[in-house]
Amino acid sequence: MYVTGVYEKLMMYFGIKGDEYVEPVANMIDYSPKGESASASLKDTIIIADESGVTGLDVEGKWKWNYVYELFEPVLETYNNLVLLTDLGGYSVFAFDENGLLWHMVFDKGIIAAYYDESTKYFLALHNDEDYKTCITVYDVKKGNKPLFTRKFGAYYMTKADISSDASQMAVSGFYQEAGISTAVVTFLRMRDGEVYTTETFHDNIYPYISYLKENALFIASTDQIVRIVRETTASSKMDTEKVIWERNADSTGLVCVNSFRDDYLIAAFSEINTNLVSDTTTSLIRIYNNKGEVVRKIELDGKARGISTGKDTFAVYTDHTVYLYNLKGFLISKFNLVSDIQGVSYLDTRVLFVSGQNQMAVVDMSGK
Repeated sequence: MYVTGVYEKLMMYFGIKGDEYVEPVANMIDYSPKGESASASLKDTIIIADESGVTGLDVEGKWKWNYVYELFEPVLETYNNLVLLTDLGGYSVFAFDENGLLWHMVFDKGIIAAYYDESTKYFLALHNDEDYKTCITVYDVKKGNKPLFTRKFGAYYMTKADISSDASQMAVSGFYQEAGISTAVVTFLRMRDGEVYTTETFHDNIYPYISYLKENALFIASTDQIVRIVRETTASSKMDTEKVIWERNADSTGLVCVNSFRDDYLIAAFSEINTNLVSDTTTSLIRIYNNKGEVVRKIELDGKARGISTGKDTFAVYTDHTVYLYNLKGFLISKFNLVSDIQGVSYLDTRVLFVSGQNQMAVVDMSGK
């Protein structure tokens, strides 16, 4: 372990109670999704999307509500007050809360990806267009999904978007291909008018992940690299920076998953990327970066990390069969094993997780209450 426990010992010395290891209490959910499916949770509700539509269950697995839809490839993303359902390969985006459907939008030419910005309450949709490779439209959810602006890209395939924490700028990332070589693209837009003010390209690379942290610091990531970029919207470029904060080089260890913790930290997991090795025989290194790109914490765990979920004051890392719950000091609060391959983890409460497996689902209480 990279975390030595010094912090916890100091807390105990001064009489301040910190986190203690908690044995998890699991309640198995008796529900079998049909066909292509995705699941997530919000507050006291488990939301499952499959070929029969979208169903809401309570924490005991009892039926709450259902909507009948024909879905191609459902993808669920949990935010503070809603769950966004994007039907990849289809035309629809849905928003649900614990009580059911909030709204539904249809994109005539097809949807590529959708995101929700919690601070501005803006909905970002990357969608197709007949005459352009990609479009992004920003909608104001507070005003009934009123469209604010659309930016069209004729030369780039765009796949990801994020808004800075001060809502002054938006980054849209994607790629273009030339002579069989992919070049990553990150385009920066002013939020006040939707105009592009600069575009950065990265030869022979694609960055599937982008996220803003504080002070307009954008982090872009691929299996081979993490880059921190600052591009201000003003005419002055004194604050503009670009720095590679991690690079794989010839190492067989690559970035396997990454997520932001609010706009304070980037949590990245590194592991063996040789797919011939059995996942459970490998280890993963977790690095926590601040908005300056500095490593503030390192944690080592057993297994190959498959995903990272973040909560109010904790984060969960899951491998094929194990969920680890940590606080930001790197203390292991609890861990839970599932026989089935884990496909996703989301929060029901501060330290209550919904764990979705290939053939199993569980509500796991790690609060110690």
